[in-house]
Amino acid sequence: MLGRLTQGPAGAGGLSLLLLVGALALPIPFLPLSLLVPLPLLLVGLRGGVGVAAQAVMPLVIVSFFLKPGLVLPLTVFLYYGGFPILATWLIHGGWKVSQLLSIVFVVTVAAFTLLVFLSALVDLPIDEVVGTRINEVRDELIASTEAIPELDAMAKAEARKLFEALAQSITLLFPGAFMAGWFAMQSGNLVLAQSAISRREGSRLIPEDWTRLRLPFALIWGVITMAVLAFIGSGWVRYLGLNLGLFLALPYFFQGLAILQASFRLYRVPGLLRGTLYATMLIWTEVLVLMVFLGLFDTWVDFRRRFRLLPEEDGTSARED
Repeated sequence: MLGRLTQGPAGAGGLSLLLLVGALALPIPFLPLSLLVPLPLLLVGLRGGVGVAAQAVMPLVIVSFFLKPGLVLPLTVFLYYGGFPILATWLIHGGWKVSQLLSIVFVVTVAAFTLLVFLSALVDLPIDEVVGTRINEVRDELIASTEAIPELDAMAKAEARKLFEALAQSITLLFPGAFMAGWFAMQSGNLVLAQSAISRREGSRLIPEDWTRLRLPFALIWGVITMAVLAFIGSGWVRYLGLNLGLFLALPYFFQGLAILQASFRLYRVPGLLRGTLYATMLIWTEVLVLMVFLGLFDTWVDFRRRFRLLPEEDGTSARED
């Protein structure tokens, strides 16, 4: 059914719009639907080319404009959901591998955020203050709404106030890193799914890469360590850079941990239903996500797939040899 709906730009764009509206209009448990918004756009783009992908993005942009006239919301929706599928379609049809595309996008994102933090420090307009202003407004609205509930006693209202204040402080501090990581994980995950689905079911020339063999460059771990040191001993914009860039640099290790898990599934022939259940837990429990990141981090030195023979013997080198 998904294949038929994404044969043309109208169906793919309509499905993406439906996913986004459903995620926003339905109860909170349906919010993860928003993570699948780029998938129909990527499917139709990889089949039909960059022009088709651009047409499929248009319903999202047009509806956003009617919901809130002006450029802010349509541009935000385009950049968060639609821009990457168009870029990915263009480059992959131009002969790029998915891994090459994601590597370049990752490096450009790191460079752009670093430059943004430096420039904000130079003009004395810290990003955390800009972000914090809006987040604090939302915090105050939530506190006011809570205090207006007559059923709550003074102690409950005080606890709610402390909770909202703590959340606002944490979100302000880590918002850019979490935003970048969420965007990159969403787009890269949907791209891999789209390419794999097309190659497997339709015999496309878009041959999927074997992601169970993913090994990150050893040098990346030093970037993570450097950012952790800056976050621990730094202050001001230096600490802010360390926290947020460190969070984003750690994201690829989640994918490396996922590659180890997938290699184990393949070796031990774990049923698809159990695999899907385990993957679903990652959307529910943050602890599982963190565990996968640490698994990928330690793989830099331990090389679990080689040590426990999770891949065929001819699978080449260890990450420690990079």
